[in-house]
Amino acid sequence: MRIAAWILVGHALDLYVMIAPPLSGGVPRFGLWEIGPLVGALALFGWLLVGALCRAPLIPAGDSHRQ
Repeated sequence: MRIAAWILVGHALDLYVMIAPPLSGGVPRFGLWEIGPLVGALALFGWLLVGALCRAPLIPAGDSHRQ
């Protein structure tokens, strides 16, 4: 999972570096428009993950080895 996340981040950075210099005059800049969607996607993922974990039972059903 970590490796896949790093590959996606690297791919997004690679695409940004290829596309941004011709549009921004040769110097790629990182601002709110570049970081905002990433932060939003991570927040959405975290919100969905926490929601799913809150709904999931912490003790498996039918577990006969309870103490």
